[in-house]
Amino acid sequence: MVCCTCMWLSSVLRAKKKFQIDVLLLLLVKLFNICAFFYVNMSLFFLSVMVTVHSFCSLKKSLQQADVCDKDPYITL
Repeated sequence: MVCCTCMWLSSVLRAKKKFQIDVLLLLLVKLFNICAFFYVNMSLFFLSVMVTVHSFCSLKKSLQQADVCDKDPYITL
């Protein structure tokens, strides 16, 4: 009787430990997914900001060159 109880208790503890490990792994995977999601979103955000800034700088440069050409008709690009 005591031996069966000890075996049952050890199997319950093993199952509980395995369950805790599974839950811990699940939480780690969820944390990794959240971090990856934020990393991708922030990367896309900064990429879009860089493209926008580059576009505005190119537009400003083009407008400045157009002003120079309008002032002096002999200057060609």
